[in-house]
Amino acid sequence: MKSPPITTIFSPYYVLLTGSLGVFLALALFTWNYPLPGDKVGQAFVAAQPFFIWVFLFGILCCLLTILFIPLWGMLIQLTLKRFESSDNGQKRKIAISLFLQAILLTAIVFSLLQFISAMRTGFDLFAYAPQGHSARMNFMYIYTFLTTLPALLGMVLIQGRAQELSQKIDSATNSETALFPLINELLSLRSSLQNYLTILGIILSMIPINTAGLRAILIALDIKNEQTFPITNAILFGLIFTLILLLIYIPAHLALIETSRKLRDHLCPLDSLSSLKQDIEQRKTLDDLLQTNVGITENLKTGLITLAPLATSMISSILKINLPF
Repeated sequence: MKSPPITTIFSPYYVLLTGSLGVFLALALFTWNYPLPGDKVGQAFVAAQPFFIWVFLFGILCCLLTILFIPLWGMLIQLTLKRFESSDNGQKRKIAISLFLQAILLTAIVFSLLQFISAMRTGFDLFAYAPQGHSARMNFMYIYTFLTTLPALLGMVLIQGRAQELSQKIDSATNSETALFPLINELLSLRSSLQNYLTILGIILSMIPINTAGLRAILIALDIKNEQTFPITNAILFGLIFTLILLLIYIPAHLALIETSRKLRDHLCPLDSLSSLKQDIEQRKTLDDLLQTNVGITENLKTGLITLAPLATSMISSILKINLPF
């Protein structure tokens, strides 16, 4: 199973075109008819000093989303087709239904949490400061961000399921090296895909608390009392929620890959003879290094600490007490 070629689409022309389209989308959302003519509240909002920095941050987010939207959905389709290759019709239906239900569940969880966060802002009326039509634009951004990250989350679930299938395949296989050795390539491919998802989601989700802090800066510029009525804990809460969702999906997939990789190592190189113990241990160490069976969750998360970026950026916002411009 070859790794879905997520990087092959990232030609300079593709990145330039889609990135520019994303920036144009952000500008269209927050400059075209924003505010509406005669909207004095909205005019004060866009006249605030941090406003253009906030729009710039949305430009970065839209740029990332537009660049990654097609590759992430393409990667999910390829992973699904790979699962279908080794499945009968009944299993294919089961996989498709499971993906659909998981997509619905993730949608319900994410938007319920967003509603919960919104409900916690008691005593603060955002629309007393925001331009008319602000809510519709923000809802569009929530949906666009979710639709871009959804295939990556579902891809992690598919990787976990495929790792469990490979584990069963190893159990039922004989100790034939010819039958088991090709599974190394598939496990390596799954691990690479999982880490790609981890990095991409970390980058995208890190922008959410930063944009929240940017909005807060505008509101404080409009009324200093908003520093208390719209506390920085809102940005921290965003970071916590999306970090937890990401890790709760990533960790089971990572553990499934580790367990299957160790099982494959044990079948390829069992410890069953004292006379060959030294040689077997060396071969097992080689397989451990290749399959990364000794790489823990913490070690994987240290790939630039990018996975914890949603939480880290929100904590930085809190510590620095961000009032844009920086």
